[in-house]
Amino acid sequence: MAMTTSALTPTSDTTRPRQTRNRKDVLGLADTSDAMLPNLLQSLQRLARTGFRVQQAAPAHWIIRGSTPLPEFHCYSEQELRQFTVNKT
Repeated sequence: MAMTTSALTPTSDTTRPRQTRNRKDVLGLADTSDAMLPNLLQSLQRLARTGFRVQQAAPAHWIIRGSTPLPEFHCYSEQELRQFTVNKT
């Protein structure tokens, strides 16, 4: 019997290094390698213009909400907040 591979077998992409994600980083906000990020003030202004409300819960903790209470997004660094701004606005 000859063994054949199926056309549906996924191939791995070897051109990009595989990045491991933290389970808490489900939106991929920690990776900022490909984006030109705005500063914190620009991020907050951009989110406000697009209808998001941002509440600072702690020195490095922001809660982002849209026009409804849920969903809410928690960012635990300025970098995550800026990445959210780039991805969502």
